Amino acid sequence: METLVLGTVGIAMQGITGHELCHYFWDPSVRLEWELTLETSNVVNWLSRDTHITYQVLKRVWPAAQRDSLFWSTKRHCPSDDDDGPDYWIVVNYSTDCLPVPQVCL
Repeated sequence: METLVLGTVGIAMQGITGHELCHYFWDPSVRLEWELTLETSNVVNWLSRDTHITYQVLKRVWPAAQRDSLFWSTKRHCPSDDDDGPDYWIVVNYSTDCLPVPQVCL
């Protein structure tokens, strides 16, 4: 089931919390466990405890060329304004080209 939240598409899931979903989507130490399209994923730089810059190489899928990406990723907790409302968790990924990628990531 898809829901529209603040102009972006969200997915409603049962049996998993928003915090758990964001953790597995954001955390680089578990990304290769679920993201089967990746060949490599390496953190280039930690900007804070909840924001990192990652370089990823995707597996080549014929007939397309192999692709890579360099992006920053941040995870945020947005507490409810009242005691009865739900807390929200968000992950934002944004492409960047501001850093040279170290050779160990290639």
